[in-house]
Amino acid sequence: MRRYYVWGESSFIRVLRKKSNILVTVRLRILDRSPVRRNSRVNTPRLAIYNPMYTNPTGFSVVPPPGPAMPVVERPTSAPDVNAAPSAIAAATCSLTAPYLSRLPRREPFTGFHDPLYATAVAVSDGTNEAIIISADSIGFHNGILGANENFRERVCRDIFARCGVPAGNVTLLSTHAHSTPDALNFYPLDGFPASAAWFNAFVHKLSDAAYYAHKDMSSASLQTDARRVAGVSVNRAGLPFTDDTLTTLYFTRDNGGDVIISHFACHPVIVQAQPLVSADYVGVMRDTVERALPGAVFMMLQGCAGDINPSAGDKGGFGGVLSTGIILGGEVLKQVGTLRLNGGGDETPAVDCAAFRVVLPSRDVPSRDNLTDYINDADATARINEGSGGYPCMLQKINIGRCTIFGIEGEPFCELGLILRKRYPGRVCLPTGYANGYLGYICPEAAFALNGYETELAPWSKVSPDAFDMIIEAFDSF
Repeated sequence: MRRYYVWGESSFIRVLRKKSNILVTVRLRILDRSPVRRNSRVNTPRLAIYNPMYTNPTGFSVVPPPGPAMPVVERPTSAPDVNAAPSAIAAATCSLTAPYLSRLPRREPFTGFHDPLYATAVAVSDGTNEAIIISADSIGFHNGILGANENFRERVCRDIFARCGVPAGNVTLLSTHAHSTPDALNFYPLDGFPASAAWFNAFVHKLSDAAYYAHKDMSSASLQTDARRVAGVSVNRAGLPFTDDTLTTLYFTRDNGGDVIISHFACHPVIVQAQPLVSADYVGVMRDTVERALPGAVFMMLQGCAGDINPSAGDKGGFGGVLSTGIILGGEVLKQVGTLRLNGGGDETPAVDCAAFRVVLPSRDVPSRDNLTDYINDADATARINEGSGGYPCMLQKINIGRCTIFGIEGEPFCELGLILRKRYPGRVCLPTGYANGYLGYICPEAAFALNGYETELAPWSKVSPDAFDMIIEAFDSF
């Protein structure tokens, strides 16, 4: 059986310690703490060899601390076997207190942390081609968050290329789209938070570090996949007759341990968007469920085409809803892994290739700026009108790993788009992924505009016309 290379790892900014011959991966994470607590213990996976380090919190205060406080936790995984497809992961996080992004119930700073956020990077290579996938517990990435003269994705990819030699087209930046995380979509100005610029710059370095440490120590592993329906967890909030309840898992097995699990599911993490604590929402519980059951394994979540898909727990379900949803999905991932471990085997088509291309998506209908006075009391509509009606360059991406394809879409695609892509490629394991490489708002079909729902309001999250929906599908088909 042929094997190929995958490695995932995360960033760190302190000294990395190693014990004996055990390969140590590093996870940086937000502390479970309120910003007012000065020293807090890092909660780490329960394994034998790790050495927590302690830092003071970094929050958005009037006078920010000198540099981001980022705890480093050593995390052991077994040394890789040379015969298994290159796989290993760790994660990187920043300590965050930032403007609350949700329209409801308020726009003000968080008051503390409920659970940690992670950024996880996976590097994959077949010996000739390589790709880096980064998924962060973030609401997303608008490419203008660093200012008018700096593109966020280009900045991250430039750093990664300088350190790893991996070209920008082979790097995918993804978010889980958790709404209880700092504002990185640039909807509302952050002028009142003087530490925001420093935090965004630190965020860039974290993602770059994650990619670097993922890339520098390739090991081998085999790949297996499983896809199954998980009914009852998600609902279509827009009133359309579509849901995508398929949970797809890529399971990379290293002969000496340290498995890598990448799962794809489409569901908005909005259960605790209306509360004052930073949280990864159900994704955090899902990850914790998997990693606690599989010591040494690292989990990555890919958010699907979830533009119109909400959790059944609702968007005010509280942390009880987060726990229930995360346990259900994490438990299903464990079932998948258990089945694959029993079946054995691995992918015998190890080719890795990447394609990145751009299409210009047309703007939705927008009133003339001459009519701004008609919207004087509507800040969202005013912001969208001022954005104009020019076309939006949209980055699309395909990353093939064996018979699996990750489709990266720059925006919030409705779930019907993901369902269509799966039907277009029946012989492949398809992972149509939104919130990739930037943010162009909702990608809605014509039927959604007819319903006049939240997603199609005249606002910064509604940028492109319904024609964009079909253009993206056609672009993937023709490339």
